[in-house]
Amino acid sequence: MLDERETIGHGDLSYENLVEANINPSTRLATDYLNHFNEIVMLLELHSDMPECIPDVLAWQPANYADHFMNSNFAAKELAVRAYNAAPAAERGTITPKSIPKFMPRKRNSKRLNRTAPARSGARSHSGSSR
Repeated sequence: MLDERETIGHGDLSYENLVEANINPSTRLATDYLNHFNEIVMLLELHSDMPECIPDVLAWQPANYADHFMNSNFAAKELAVRAYNAAPAAERGTITPKSIPKFMPRKRNSKRLNRTAPARSGARSHSGSSR
C-alpha cells in the first residue's frame, strides 16, 4: 500500500527509477496500460479472417489501471501502481474503463460478430441477369 510519506521524486518513486521502469515521472503513467486496449483492437481486426477469435472479442472486458498491472507481466507492475496511486486523485480519475472510446464491442454487436454468411436474406442475385 502507498506510504503517506511516499511521493513522486523520492525513494523508489525517484525520477530515475520511474524512467528506468518506463513510467513517465510527470504523468506517473506507464504506456503499458494501452496494451490492454490494443489487445481488443487487434482482436477486432482479426475476427473477420479468424472467426475463432470471436469468443475472445466477446469476453474482453476493460480493466482499471491497477488491475491491469497486477495481472500483467510488466516487470515493474508494483512500481507502476504505486506511482499511479501517488498521483493526485484528479489525474488518476482520467484513466478509467469509462473513458474507453465508443468503438469497443457491446452486447448488441455480438450478432454482427457471429455472422457466418455475408449475404442478407432476400438479396437479389445478379448472376444470370440479362442487360
